[in-house]
Amino acid sequence: MTQPKDLRVPSSPDKPPDSLWKKAKLDQQKLMRHNPRECLFRALAAEHGARFAVGFWQHHPIADQNAQSLADAALSFYSQVGGDLLKITPAGTYQATSLGLRDAWQGDSLGRRTIVSRPIHSPNDWLRLDEYAIGAVEAAVVNATALARERLSPDVALFATVISPVTQALQLAGPELLASHANSAPEALRHGLEIIVKRTYALLERYQAAGVDGVYLALQHCLPKLLTPENYAAHGRWADEAVMAACARFPGRILHLHGNPLHLTLPRPPAGWAVHFELGASNPEPAAFREYCARPLVAGLTTAELAGEETAEAIRNRMRAIFDHFGQPSGLVTAGCVLPLDFPLTRARAWVEAIREWSE
Repeated sequence: MTQPKDLRVPSSPDKPPDSLWKKAKLDQQKLMRHNPRECLFRALAAEHGARFAVGFWQHHPIADQNAQSLADAALSFYSQVGGDLLKITPAGTYQATSLGLRDAWQGDSLGRRTIVSRPIHSPNDWLRLDEYAIGAVEAAVVNATALARERLSPDVALFATVISPVTQALQLAGPELLASHANSAPEALRHGLEIIVKRTYALLERYQAAGVDGVYLALQHCLPKLLTPENYAAHGRWADEAVMAACARFPGRILHLHGNPLHLTLPRPPAGWAVHFELGASNPEPAAFREYCARPLVAGLTTAELAGEETAEAIRNRMRAIFDHFGQPSGLVTAGCVLPLDFPLTRARAWVEAIREWSE
């Protein structure tokens, strides 16, 4: 971040010291409001006086299998859309591929890869997971993050996507088998989750070395059809909370609750986290999330709303309504998840510009 110039000057009858320090404070506040990185962290904390932050992201199928092409795609997207952060968004299965999962992009409109084979078939398979394996795709994503950091302005925060341990377990076994093992072989499942947690710790260390400013921790298992609240509370929540505690090394922390409708048996985020979910009709009201975890909320707008032909004034009115409903003076505005591959980036740019111009 560009440092403000030294505003200290000798006192004089015309400019007493108090007025000089007041001016210095005002200039520092102005600098923080216009610096995307500082703006983002203040908005994630829902600070009074912070402007609203805004940012979007997208999957990059095929490009996400190689470090250079993923970095190029993410930076190209950011150059067209702008915003207060750049998030590297690999396929959601990228960590599980190191443990034997196989996937393929089969034309999904959001850019997601389809799981074609899973490595967990019996309880003993949890005992065989390799704590130290780093697959080619996982390594490529970390390297892409480092490449992006080298080319990105230091004034823009760089976020890495991390998949929660329980979501990884769900990917490795599938929902039916995971539920079966939770009930019939809880010790084997616990052992597997312990390995996944250790592997995720190691991934966080690599991201820290790559210059990452924040973690976007994705929970994709909060849908009742995938994992019951009872099984999650009894067998998995501890693993997600362990990873959340390890993320304290990063100044930015966003917990993404993926899906619609969500259940509210969730990890309990410690201080410093913001909670992101889609503002969909089937999801709980923001007040329910706030009552559960008492953390700042991130506004996840639906694709339909983002694609609408709202004027800049309509966008601003919508933001006022959302954050009044949240009971927050500031916050981050984004999509409910990723933008579809065919989403007009000029429309995303219009949201970025409308929100920034309004809150400057």
